[in-house]
Amino acid sequence: MSRDRYNEALKHHRQGRLSDAARLYREILVDDPAHPQALQHLALLAQSSGRLQEACELLERAVACDPDDAAVHNNLANVLRALRRTPEAVASYKAALARDPDYINAHFNLATLLMEADDPRGAAHGYREVLRLAPGDADAVGGLGVAMMAAGSTHEAIECFRRALTMRPDDPIAHYNLATALKDEGDPDAALELYRGAVALDRNYAAAYNNIGLLLKIRGETEDAAGAFNHAIRSDPRHIQSYLNFAGLLLAKGDFTRAEELSRR
Repeated sequence: MSRDRYNEALKHHRQGRLSDAARLYREILVDDPAHPQALQHLALLAQSSGRLQEACELLERAVACDPDDAAVHNNLANVLRALRRTPEAVASYKAALARDPDYINAHFNLATLLMEADDPRGAAHGYREVLRLAPGDADAVGGLGVAMMAAGSTHEAIECFRRALTMRPDDPIAHYNLATALKDEGDPDAALELYRGAVALDRNYAAAYNNIGLLLKIRGETEDAAGAFNHAIRSDPRHIQSYLNFAGLLLAKGDFTRAEELSRR
């Protein structure tokens, strides 16, 4: 009877009848409070509705019921990460990997979390594990590049970003990342070309417009730099650095009124 009800709940879930699915999962848990699949699926519904604490409690119950299921640990870690309970999330991802060392998703999620926690070396290890298992994973290649940049290994970052751009030539982020690494490495001309490639692919890429403005300012092309900063602000009116950089350019030109107006904004 429980299996039939669970299969019916799954059917509702897959077909988007989420309230019916949730009702059946809860009915199953009344009869069998340790039903791991019902706990997990009900947790996913709670998570998708933003009820993170409820999802966390359900997944903790699921882990207690089936501690050897790597996917449950990974799902719990995702919720803990959303709740900003970082040390517990790291521990849950590691618990998933202890049960399945080749769990690509857990490696990637852990690496991403470690980058957020300012541990680029730990993140790099995770991205390398993803690439060991899936050498063609462009997200992991790009992630490794970002981690290497943060760790101060610009040359290795450039290699990663070049590879990522080859894999995704139409990705504006791939252009931006390589441009930033080349700028830091002392190749502003190549960086400028790549930033322009990024905005050609994404006309609202404020950060790329801002960096175009900075490079043009260094070259003395102040009118074009001002235009780039303007583009950045129009693309993202909350991109604070563009206001500050544009205001600095105007100060250098003696346009104090407009510089003040930008600074106030």
